[in-house]
Amino acid sequence: MREENVLKLTNRYEQQIALYKEMLSIVKKLHLLCTEADFTDDLAGEKDLNRLNRLLHKRQEKMDLIEKNQEEAQALKALYRCFPSPRTSELLEKIAEIEALLKEIAGLDRETQKCLSAKLNFIGQKLEEVQKRKKLNKVYYFTKQQKEGFFIDRSK
Repeated sequence: MREENVLKLTNRYEQQIALYKEMLSIVKKLHLLCTEADFTDDLAGEKDLNRLNRLLHKRQEKMDLIEKNQEEAQALKALYRCFPSPRTSELLEKIAEIEALLKEIAGLDRETQKCLSAKLNFIGQKLEEVQKRKKLNKVYYFTKQQKEGFFIDRSK
C-alpha cells in the first residue's frame, strides 16, 4: 500500500514537472515579448497587449492545473507520512527538479516584472507630456466660443 502511494505521488510530481515546463515556456515567451514589445505604437502596441493577455491567460490556466495537482499530491503525502521507501530517492529527485524549475520561473518573472514596470513608467511619462501639452494649448490658444445668445441691456 505504501509503495503504491509513493508511486502515485511520484506520478503527481511528474505531472507537475510537465506543467511547470509548459509554464516555463510561457514565461520565456512573456519575457521575450516584454523585452521586444513597443506598447507606445498604436497598432503594434495593441497586438503586443493582446499577445501579452493571451500568454498571461495561458499561464493562469497552467497555475490552476498545478494547484489542483498539488492538492492531490498533498492528500497522497498525508498517506505517505515520510516512511522510508526504495522510491524515496526518486521522489526527492522529482522534488529537486520542481524546485529548479520554480527558481527559473521566479527569476524570469522578476525580470519580466521589471521590464513591464519600466515600460509602464515610460508610457506614464508620455501620457503626462501629452496632458501638459493639452493644458498649454488651452492656456495659449484660448478659443472659447459662446454657445448661448447675448443679452444686451439697452436701458443703461
